[in-house]
Amino acid sequence: MSKPLSISVLSGSKSAAARLDAARNALSGIKGGFPTAVMRSLNRASQTGRSKAVKAIRQEYTVRARDLRQSFSIKRATRKDLQTELSAKGSRLPLTSYKFAPKEDTTGNARKPVRVAIQKRGMQPVGSAFVWRGVILQRLGKSSLPVAQPLGPAVPFLANRDTVIESVEGDMGDTFLRRLDHEVGQILRAGLKGKNGGKIHG
Repeated sequence: MSKPLSISVLSGSKSAAARLDAARNALSGIKGGFPTAVMRSLNRASQTGRSKAVKAIRQEYTVRARDLRQSFSIKRATRKDLQTELSAKGSRLPLTSYKFAPKEDTTGNARKPVRVAIQKRGMQPVGSAFVWRGVILQRLGKSSLPVAQPLGPAVPFLANRDTVIESVEGDMGDTFLRRLDHEVGQILRAGLKGKNGGKIHG
C-alpha cells in the first residue's frame, strides 16, 4: 500500500481569516448561521478538490477516472466539526486500470503482444502477459496456471506529486472562499425572510 495522501482546506492566510471574520459578523444575528455557512463551503471545496485531483492526475497518467474516484474519500465537515479532508488510499492498481492494447482476448490462436501505457508517453510491452475477458493476466511460471494480474502504481503514488497537490489545494481554497460568500448571502436572505424561525438547518 502506498503512503496515503491527505489534503485539507487551509484557512490560515490573512485573507481567509478576514473573510471568515466578515462572515461571522454578517451572520451574528442568525442562530447557527456561521457554522452552517462554513460547513457547506468546506464540503463543496472538498468535492471540487476530488474532481480537480482526478483531472490533474489524468493529465499525465492514463488511469481510468472511475478507479481514481473510488480511491479518494472525503471527510465531511459538520457544524460541530468545521474541518474537511480529501484523502487517497489504496494498493497498487491492476494494469487493466491503465491504457492497454489489444482489448480483445490474446489467448489461443489470437496471441498478440500486450502493451500498456502508464504515463502518456507511449505503449510499452508487458512480457508474458495476455488479455482474457478484458483483463490483463500474467503467468507466474512456465505452465498455464497459476496466473495473476500485473500491477501498476497506486492512486496515492500518482497523487503525491507537488503539481497535483498544489493544484488541488489551490482549487479547494479558492472554492471555499468563493462558496463562503455565496452561503452567507443565502443564509442572510433566508434569515431576513424569517424562514425556520431565524434558525438555520441542513
